[in-house]
Amino acid sequence: GTEPTAFWYLSRASAMVAYLLAWLSMVLGVSMTNKLARLWPGGPVAFDPHQHTSLLGLAFALFHALILIGDKYIAYTFFQVLTPFASTNYEPLWVGAGQVGFYLMGVVGLSFYVRKQINQEV
Repeated sequence: GTEPTAFWYLSRASAMVAYLLAWLSMVLGVSMTNKLARLWPGGPVAFDPHQHTSLLGLAFALFHALILIGDKYIAYTFFQVLTPFASTNYEPLWVGAGQVGFYLMGVVGLSFYVRKQINQEV
């Protein structure tokens, strides 16, 4: 129709980038914990890309959530974007699961900064 589609494209693209970054972060995290990590690339070497990709994935997920406010087709409110299972506009179960996943990703992302306090070594 005559609706602008930029919000739709931005929300879908940012969701895919966030998903790929989360996947890459998981692969890097697993690569630090297996026996091969002692040889290549090694825990400390893989830790920085692991941290950066996970935080970048979190940023893209946040962008994905906030850009949905501008999409007039679904018409999310700020409250619906931030509150799990508050959306009734589109697939409430899946959107709520994504919101819970986003908050869990945030907790894991914050663990990078409290790692020394919880005695986690690289």
